[in-house]
Amino acid sequence: MLKVELGGGPNPVYHPNIDILEHPAVDCVQDVTKGIPLPDGSAELIFSRDFIEHITFYQFLCLLEECWRVLVEGGRIEFITPDIQRTEETWNEWNEHVTHMYIGEWNRGEAMRHKMWFSVDLMRYILENGEWNDIEVTDYIGDADHWKEPKMRVVAVK
Repeated sequence: MLKVELGGGPNPVYHPNIDILEHPAVDCVQDVTKGIPLPDGSAELIFSRDFIEHITFYQFLCLLEECWRVLVEGGRIEFITPDIQRTEETWNEWNEHVTHMYIGEWNRGEAMRHKMWFSVDLMRYILENGEWNDIEVTDYIGDADHWKEPKMRVVAVK
């Protein structure tokens, strides 16, 4: 059973790694907002780290439908994404990290810009109003990357 990564770029955790940008570590170059190029019920996990904030709210809702289609019964999504609420609560000055949270990598093209910001409450609301089960939205502190904005880990089961 497949463990799939969406938007893993040059450092994926899982393969196949499906990304809009070409790179040797990318197994399939595809804009996943237009569909995940896998058969129905073919994956046990769909993982994404620092990707969903780069698509619009509507594209995210469509992506969740695609995840549902591709996952086996009992399969799960796991997304790691910046947490806008904790960002606003913990930073009291405007700096490069806050700029990154709101804008993304603005100088690297449209695909790298942030287009959506999630709070824990919004993420729970979206998943609870879908058919997702066993929803967990927790603080995520496992990143060692330069951008230190607070993040959340989202897990939900089909």
